Amino acid sequence: MRLRSKSSQAGLSLSGLIQVLVIVGILAAFGLRILPSVIEYFDAKHSLAQAKADARSAADIRESFDKRAEVSGIESVKGKDLTITRNGDNWDAGFAYERRFSIAGPVSLVILYEASTGPTGKVKAN
Repeated sequence: MRLRSKSSQAGLSLSGLIQVLVIVGILAAFGLRILPSVIEYFDAKHSLAQAKADARSAADIRESFDKRAEVSGIESVKGKDLTITRNGDNWDAGFAYERRFSIAGPVSLVILYEASTGPTGKVKAN
């Protein structure tokens, strides 16, 4: 039986493993803080598409969105925040908002959320 010398051995040392686990833990904790915001955005986007499909006027879109937002627990966007424009015989509706997540001290992560039922998927500025 031949023993390998230390120079030919490869692997992850205990201190290297601890460093990797700390980095993964920090990223996972930060991801868990952001995840509810992302889920809320997709719920709001889905509710907007359904509200537009069900409604016949701008007031109907706002009312339908508010009802769906209440059921889905959407707090970042309300019916009054929607941008609604007439597009021929149809209505286009959209919203845009930002969420800030504090990282450390003055450092923050800002996520800009934007959705529209228009052809580009972007909210048009008024």
